[in-house]
Amino acid sequence: TRGQAGIHPLLKLEKGAVIRPMLDVSRAEVEAYLKSLGQEWREDSTNKDVAYSRNRVRHELLPILERDYNPNIREVLSEAAEVAREEEAFWEGLIERIAKDAIEQKDGVALVKLGGGAAESLAVQRRLPRRAADDVGLQLDFQHGEQILGLLAKPKGAEIELPHGWRATRN
Repeated sequence: TRGQAGIHPLLKLEKGAVIRPMLDVSRAEVEAYLKSLGQEWREDSTNKDVAYSRNRVRHELLPILERDYNPNIREVLSEAAEVAREEEAFWEGLIERIAKDAIEQKDGVALVKLGGGAAESLAVQRRLPRRAADDVGLQLDFQHGEQILGLLAKPKGAEIELPHGWRATRN
C-alpha cells in the first residue's frame, strides 16, 4: 500500500510540514481558474518529457484508460490512494508496536524474529524485514522480502545476498 498511496496531501517533517492543498484539483481546473484571473503560470519543462515514467502514465496511459475503460479513472485512482494512505498509516503504527519486540539492532546487525505471536501473520512477516532494512537505510524490493521469508524453510545458517553487500542469515 505504500506505493499505492501516491503523494500525501500532508507530509509532517521534523521542523514543520509540507501541505499540498490542490492534489484533488485537476490541471484543467487550475488552468481555467488562472486564465479567468488573467494570471500567467510557469511550467516545468520536464512535465511533457515522456522519458519519465510518471509523464508517460499522465500523457499516454491515463488518456487510454479514460477513453477505453473508465472515464472516471482519475477519481477512482485518487480514492484508492486515499484508502491506501490510511491503510499504510495503520500498518506503520502496528509494525512500530510489533517491531519493539521483534527487531533488535545491535552492532550493525538487525535480528528480526519471524513466526509465532504477533509476527505469525504473513502480512506482518513481510513488513518486519523491510522495517529493519529501512532503519539502516537499505531499500528492499518485494523479491528480496520473499527471499528473506524463504529462509524460514531452510536450515540454520542458510544465507541470501541483499543489495549493497548486506545479507540475511537464518539463525
